[in-house]
Order: sequence, then C-alpha cells, then structure tokens
Amino acid sequence: MVRFLPCLIVCCLFVGRPAAVSQQRLFRHFSVSDGLPNYSVISLTQDQAGFMWIGTTAGLCRYDGIRFKVYRNDANDTTSLSSVHISSLFTGKDGTLWVGGSGGLDKYDPRRDAFERIRFNGRNTGNVFRIYEDSKGRMWVGADNGLFTISAEGKTAWFGDAITGNMVKGIVEDHKGRMWIGTDAGLACLEPSGQEYGISFFRPFPESRDNRVTSVIEDTQHIIWVGMQNHGLCAFDPKTRTFTTYKTSRGLVNDHIRCITPDSAGKLWIG
Repeated sequence: MVRFLPCLIVCCLFVGRPAAVSQQRLFRHFSVSDGLPNYSVISLTQDQAGFMWIGTTAGLCRYDGIRFKVYRNDANDTTSLSSVHISSLFTGKDGTLWVGGSGGLDKYDPRRDAFERIRFNGRNTGNVFRIYEDSKGRMWVGADNGLFTISAEGKTAWFGDAITGNMVKGIVEDHKGRMWIGTDAGLACLEPSGQEYGISFFRPFPESRDNRVTSVIEDTQHIIWVGMQNHGLCAFDPKTRTFTTYKTSRGLVNDHIRCITPDSAGKLWIG
C-alpha cells in the first residue's frame, strides 16, 4: 500500500543528533532585512565550500552563515547572471555551481566570483527549470524550449524535435542508465545506444490533452514516479509499460504535483 506524506518546508531548521519527537525544533527566519532581495525563494543548494545558495525572483544570494551576498543581472556586464529570476540551482559532483533562470543557464567561477553564460549553439533555452548530472558527468538541462545537454568535455547539444513536447521540467537517470524526461506532453525514455539514444514516449493520460509532467524520480523498486501538473501522481512500471494513477480520491492532498523526493527509508515525499 502506498502512503503519501504531504509536506511544506519553510525557513531554516536546525537539526543536530537524532532526538525524541518531543524535542523542540528550532527555526531561524531570514527576511529582506537580513539581506534577501525579496521573499520569493524558488530554489536552494549548498556548494562544497559550505555556502548556501538561494535563488529568488529578484536575484541569487550566497549565505556564509553570517551575511548574504546578492548577485543580479547587469546588462553591461557579461560576467553577471543571465537572469534576475532564478528558477533552478544545482551543485555538480566536481563542485561546480550551475544557475538556471529566465535568461538561461550560468556556471559560477569562484576564483573570479563571476558567472559564465552557457550558450547552446545560438539556441535560446528560455527559462531553465531543471539541472541534472548523470553518472557519466553529463549535464542535462530542462527548459522552456526543450532538452539540452553539456558533455563532460563541455560540448553542448539540443535534442530539438526528438523529444515530444517543448517544455521540460523532469529529468532522472535510472539504475540502467536510461534517462527519463518529463515534458509538457508526457514522459520520454532515452535509452543509450552507442553515441545516440533510442527514444520511447508515453502519455499517462492518452485520452486527455493535458499530459504536462512536472517531476520524475525512480524509487528503490525501479518504479518511475511521475508528478503531473493537474492529474496527480503516476507510477510507471518500465517492465509492463503501464501507469498506476494516484489522485486526491486515493490519498493525495492535491492533484497539482510540483516535486517528489524519496527518503532513506523508501518513503516518497510529495509537494
């Protein structure tokens, strides 16, 4: 039986060693008066130096435990951020900080305290929703205008019309090295074949015109979980190629799913 645990996480929760449930948890609140550019926090990550990076709708913040430093777009500075609206953040295995926003993708250079704007052969990404690194060190970028990649050697590519749907919000690699991509038209599976990919496409709701996917993960049983914009949560079995759907009628709080995260106990946390 699948149990759903709805959750909403806000503020900063300071947790030490495991303790009894009755122990008081301490929250520390940060606001504009502390240095945040506004109250709309969209994304978070921590880099290998320990800095917390906070993406907002008015710029990027770096928090060192004492103070905030704010980075914004400067039209006269090509080493500034491409965007002021930061929608995704990701820290790579090599420590690289990747920043996605309404203006595209940036890579942070800590030596210069500046940003490199990533370009995909003149192709505009639009807003970047998802940044993901696979087991081979390849970066995958889900955006308004499709699916983009950056090889470990730095070569960029765009999948174009090979992926059904334009907008990509969900990306995950499964235990077999297949890439599962959630688009605004359904779920794509990219199976490596030499230097290319064989592509299969699945619509969770073939009878509906709305198959917008917002998030994708794989669980420990190798089931692919798919969050939908308006149709709840779907569990896809790659062996049978079938979907099982969960909606409010089966325990969800809301049929609009934004994120899915598995924990170490095998539970799924659904936002």
